[in-house]
Formats: sequence, structure tokens, C-alpha cells
Amino acid sequence: MTDDMVMPNGLAFSPDERWLYVVDTGSTHQPDGPNHIRRFEVAADGSLGGGQVIARNEAKGFDGLRVDVEGRLWCGSWDGVDCLDPDGAMLGQILVPERVANLAFGGPDRSLLYMCGTTSLYSYQTNVVGTP
Repeated sequence: MTDDMVMPNGLAFSPDERWLYVVDTGSTHQPDGPNHIRRFEVAADGSLGGGQVIARNEAKGFDGLRVDVEGRLWCGSWDGVDCLDPDGAMLGQILVPERVANLAFGGPDRSLLYMCGTTSLYSYQTNVVGTP
């Protein structure tokens, strides 16, 4: 689909599947590698367009990625989870005492956010619903 990334890692679709978000954690493999989120437009035939960087993590901490039904991005980071709007602007954070790599929405209504830390598993009851 694209071959211009160093280390594609987390990925998620927008609720309408019109956008594909991909975290490039190239900083884990190259000293000056990227750590950012890119947004690609998904065409009717499944091809990708665009690919602009919408968010950067200067601490090189972005990792796993999920999207809620309103299109907000939830991304693992060095100190927990960053919540971003669909254009990449920071909306807020869930702070935990260690790096969060992967995350998933679960529970009966997909509003419980599970976060895999370095040595622990965390959960946080949100007021949003994760995409199915």
C-alpha cells in the first residue's frame, strides 16, 4: 500500500473507513527516525492517498493506536495515552506511571480502555465508545 515508512506500527481506520491512521515508530530503529502519526485517505478501490504527518511525538513515544466512534485517536505514549482529534491536535492525556505500548477498547459497550504498560495492564473507564 505504501513503502515510505521506517517502522509502521499502530494502525486504525476512522469510523467511516475513509481514513487510515498509521504510527511510524522509526525512532526505535534509527537514531533520527520518525515518531509520528500519518493520515492516508482510502480511495474506493482501496488505494491510499495523502499520507501527511498529523502529529509528532518529540519524546519519540507514540506506539499503539485506536479510534473511538467520534473519530478521536487514542495513542500509547511514554507516560500513558494521548487523545488527539482526527487532525492530530492534542485533546488530553491519561497518565500512567509507565510507557503504554498497546491499547484496546473493551467492556460491554466498548467504553473501557485497556492499556498495556511496560510491566502492567491498566484499565480506564472513558465516556466515549471505541470503534468495533
